[in-house]
Amino acid sequence: MDRDVAALEAQIQAKLRDSFLVSAQERVDFSVDAFDRFIAERGEDALEAMSRAIHDLKGMGDSFGFPSITMIALRVEEVVRLSPPEEPGPIQGLRHCFDLMNDILAEGSDPGVEATAQELG
Repeated sequence: MDRDVAALEAQIQAKLRDSFLVSAQERVDFSVDAFDRFIAERGEDALEAMSRAIHDLKGMGDSFGFPSITMIALRVEEVVRLSPPEEPGPIQGLRHCFDLMNDILAEGSDPGVEATAQELG
């Protein structure tokens, strides 16, 4: 009986993880599109949309065993919050953050916060 429960729990966790990976990838893709619109048009609406999606990722990462996604999303939020909209220089560096999230989600496993911190610099 305990093995049946453990097997069922493992199946549920695997489904939740898979669902997280799909949902997180959709949010990253949306964020990249919004980021590109912001860079091209300087539109505050695009920046706000990206910020909402990133905020969702920040909350989701830890919950599903991807603390690196949370760490990267937090970095994106900080850069956006601290960068004046009229000076896109620091915001341009966010592309690296999106690339890191894409790599983690494609791999389907978290590299650990130490490795992610090194990647972020």
